[in-house]
Amino acid sequence: MKKVFIPLIVVILLAGGVWFYFNKKMPPKVTFKEVTSTWTQALSNVHDKWSEGIDLNDPILLKNCPEFKNLKIRPPKELLSCRSLPFQCFYKNRKNKIIVNRNPVEYNVSFPKDTEDNWSLAFDLTIKKESKRFFLSDKCLTASIPDQVYNHGRFITQKNFWRPGDVKYWVDKYLVRNVDIIYWSRQTKQEIKMNSNGLFSPATFNNSKMMKNFCSYRSSVVMSAKLADAVTYYGVDDKSAMIMNKNQSPYPFSVRKQSVAHTKMLKDPEYKITKSDCQKIYTKECIELKYSGSPAESLGWSGVGELLGGPLEFIINHLKPRRNLILSSQYFPLSSKVHKAGQRGHWNETSVFENDFSFLIESPRYDGEYQVSFRCMGVIH
Repeated sequence: MKKVFIPLIVVILLAGGVWFYFNKKMPPKVTFKEVTSTWTQALSNVHDKWSEGIDLNDPILLKNCPEFKNLKIRPPKELLSCRSLPFQCFYKNRKNKIIVNRNPVEYNVSFPKDTEDNWSLAFDLTIKKESKRFFLSDKCLTASIPDQVYNHGRFITQKNFWRPGDVKYWVDKYLVRNVDIIYWSRQTKQEIKMNSNGLFSPATFNNSKMMKNFCSYRSSVVMSAKLADAVTYYGVDDKSAMIMNKNQSPYPFSVRKQSVAHTKMLKDPEYKITKSDCQKIYTKECIELKYSGSPAESLGWSGVGELLGGPLEFIINHLKPRRNLILSSQYFPLSSKVHKAGQRGHWNETSVFENDFSFLIESPRYDGEYQVSFRCMGVIH
């Protein structure tokens, strides 16, 4: 009897100890509706910093994270919104205060490590020695896909039409950035080799494994070819879908073919690309022009940018697995036929030299390592 009784006591004590530890250490999770006006005001301040973006010239931030000093390219404001790494650097060791009924009230923002939600940024807000836990989502970096009829593929035919229906998809507005990879690396405590183009440059890898792992960490997947077409071609209602025709624009900037840079070039072989053209299609000529604009300037109808030009983009193609690469990129001139929806090639996903690609439509005639970028997509639950 004693042999059974003693282990039972040990089990009860261990279980009690675990319960006490987690209930003592973790602040309660609450919502905005459950807090007073003082908490609401502090939360609003924090949320504004999150959604509007952090000032990278802030002296406390630079002291906490010197990697933000002397950036090669100063990031535009839209790339600073919802970025966990600069946000954490900004609030570390910072004294914050709000004014409530004409009296200053101090609050503290800290970032716990004991959270199950790895990607949504958890933070503990402390006011007068009381702490509550909140989560910040990266919705300002994503775009939702409306429930409309979309075309999938190069040819606009009824058999290629599809619609999301009850499935609510989201897609990254911009290509994944190096600063996101660094945050992921620190959260998972793994060393990740990436390009040296700058913190806010698109993240590129020489194989697809890291891309898939990163999106998986965010509870998502690498963007599919189906969604890549959906955010480029305009979606239409059921009635209009019956009269979809070849006049629909293969560009993400208009419903019908209009005088965008690419169509101008096709009509006039002597047309010279301008910096305003590079805002929408970052081609080989844009490198020569030394254009460095904002990704927001390339936003298409869906609110998704960087769809044409720039680095090559890896996608998942379930219907045609060997068509897993968006060809429109900085390796082709504006006159190339690759700069429109549905123009895809093949990447073997293991390396980034010329022999690792099948460009199919035309050769970019580039000597060196190619840069292959990516973005994530998921479902809104």
